[in-house]
Amino acid sequence: EDGKKYVGKTTNIDRRMDQHFSGNGAKVTQKFKPIDGDIVAECPGYFSNKLEQKHTDKNIKKHGYHNVRGGKYVNSKTLKGTKKI
Repeated sequence: EDGKKYVGKTTNIDRRMDQHFSGNGAKVTQKFKPIDGDIVAECPGYFSNKLEQKHTDKNIKKHGYHNVRGGKYVNSKTLKGTKKI
């Protein structure tokens, strides 16, 4: 919602997507309701944190820091929506 992007990781994609779309997921997906979701990579185990951060950094570069959360940048309080008139 509002052009925001969230990058996350999980061991159970169906459960986690249900949480996000029902309003019980990450703070950022509670604040900005998800419109759709994509699986961008699969990486079990040790390297999953690095891969999540890589995709987060890539999206920050493309969409800007104020529009992307994930990896080590998960604080939804720093994301602001556009003002609706």
